[in-house]
Amino acid sequence: MGALLSAAVAARNGVELAGLILSVPVVGLRREVPWVVKRALKLVAGLAPHWRLPPSRFVNGTSVAPRITRDKEYQDSLRQKPHHITDFTLGFLAELGDLIDGSSELRGGIDVPLLVLAAEKDCFVRRDQIEAWFEGVASQNKRLNVYEEAYHLLWHDWDKERVLVDIVTWLDGASGERFE
Repeated sequence: MGALLSAAVAARNGVELAGLILSVPVVGLRREVPWVVKRALKLVAGLAPHWRLPPSRFVNGTSVAPRITRDKEYQDSLRQKPHHITDFTLGFLAELGDLIDGSSELRGGIDVPLLVLAAEKDCFVRRDQIEAWFEGVASQNKRLNVYEEAYHLLWHDWDKERVLVDIVTWLDGASGERFE
């Protein structure tokens, strides 16, 4: 969600940026949501925007949390963390759906150096969706890194050190400065 929101701000708000790093932007959904469900969600969200649903309903169709990292211990510990999100309001889901559906329109407004990080085994978005979105980005200075075995939480997966090295390497090249 954060990467897509960052892309929207970069593309729409005329914010002056030196570059942009997007970590697993959810520019589509791995599990297609039928138009009738989208329409129903918008209708109900308009009437009861504060009603809540677990996000897993849209990810895997059940109330079971999807796998978001290979680090099972970390994923299990998330349930105890104060920032753990158990469910989303219908209003939020409707807005997020609109942002995802409109994500292709954002591509033309991103003209700064761009690094996109993608996880092959992400439960929310498919690699081909990110690749197609990435290809349409206006920036001529762009790079897509795909982590073949990783899940959505790249920062809490077994490739996190490699991800950080890749980011520093990209920053060094994009800025002409050396980051430690």
